[in-house]
Formats: sequence, structure tokens, C-alpha cells
Amino acid sequence: MKTLTFLLLAFLIVPTWSEFKDLEGKFQILVPMKPSFKNLSVNSEYGIIESKVLTMYSDSNINQYLLGYADYPLIKSEKINDFFKSRIIGAVNNIHGKLLSEEIVNYKNYPGRKIRVLWKNGELVNNAIFYLVNNRLFILQVTTSISNDFNKDIYRFLNSFTYIE
Repeated sequence: MKTLTFLLLAFLIVPTWSEFKDLEGKFQILVPMKPSFKNLSVNSEYGIIESKVLTMYSDSNINQYLLGYADYPLIKSEKINDFFKSRIIGAVNNIHGKLLSEEIVNYKNYPGRKIRVLWKNGELVNNAIFYLVNNRLFILQVTTSISNDFNKDIYRFLNSFTYIE
């Protein structure tokens, strides 16, 4: 009976991934649970930038998931590296983290960056991808403990992003 109860509980707390589509945000992504939304205003070198952030977290999952997006003034192609550098420095400094790696990536020929950041005294790691699609910056991020880094759900989330034209 204990085994049956354990299996039933294990089944109930395992996240069920489903497709989430946001037509206003122009994206779809796989999510392990229903996201919650926040609107944020961020002061930047471009002025006040309005952004939307969706987050997912539950005690039964080892990861915290985030997808945010914001529209920026059009960035000239020669300024792309500076744009990403500024966003990455801001993200790392915001959590008092240490940048472990940075990689140039792209999504359907749109520029991007992939980073890993260690923070909270080496206890947590953020795996994040930034994509600049036209003038919309998408940030996908998964936070987990250092002992759970590289788990498959990180990549399930990060690699499931699709831009809706």
C-alpha cells in the first residue's frame, strides 16, 4: 500500500508540460504549469521600457522558469553586441552573480546570447537565453540549484521557444 501511495503522489507532483501561446507577446513555449504574469517598468539607457514577465514555480519542481519580453527602439546592427552586453551585465549585477559562460546564438537568423550565471553564494545557477526579434527582446531563464544544473527540463523550456510572426 505504501508503494502505491508513493507512486500516486509521485505522479501527481510531476509537472505536465503543455504548450502556452501568447498572441500579444507573439510567442509560444512549453511550460510545466500555468504561468503567472507581471507587468514591469524598467529604467534603461533607452528610457522607461515596459515589459511583461511570466513565471512558473512550484515546490514540486526543482526549477523556476521565467520568460520576459520588452520592446526596444530599433537597434542598429553594429550596436547589437553593445545591446546584449548591457543586458547581460545588468542581469548579472541585478542578482550579484558571476557570469560563468556566454555564447552567441541565434533564433531563425535573429541574434541572441546564451549565458550561465552563478549566484546566491554558489547555491543557484541561471541558464538564460536572450533573443532580439525585430525590436522585441525575449529573455528565457531557468533558475535551479547548482546540484540540479543541466537537468533536462531546463533545455525543454529554453529550446521550446517559438516566435509567432
